[in-house]
Amino acid sequence: MCSRFEHIRCLENASAVQHLLERLDHRTGLAALHITLLHSWECWVLRVRSRRRLSETACADLRALIKEYSLPPPADPRLGLALLHLDRGLAPVEVMQRLQVPIVVCGQFHPEDLEVFCESFTRGLGYRPASLR
Repeated sequence: MCSRFEHIRCLENASAVQHLLERLDHRTGLAALHITLLHSWECWVLRVRSRRRLSETACADLRALIKEYSLPPPADPRLGLALLHLDRGLAPVEVMQRLQVPIVVCGQFHPEDLEVFCESFTRGLGYRPASLR
């Protein structure tokens, strides 16, 4: 048995995030996963954790699926610090205020969360950056 699955990766745009999360939902069911999704200007940082123990095969399948859609995470200390603060129990709003890192999801993923974030961000900027497409 794989103790608990955890994987952190970077995705280029919102479409890739949406597609990967749809595939994860189909494969595992998103209710079985704890999703943390951060937005950096250049990319999205996705951390996927299992809520329960998984078999080695299930862990390997999830890892392969996630790697198929993503890249290694950027070496941005703010993003790592944001994940650390969330792990220590700080509220997402507090982490966002302290580090100026948008946290789109922390827990259960709902597809509309990503859509609402992208629309709000785009409206605030006046244009749609490549990472939000």
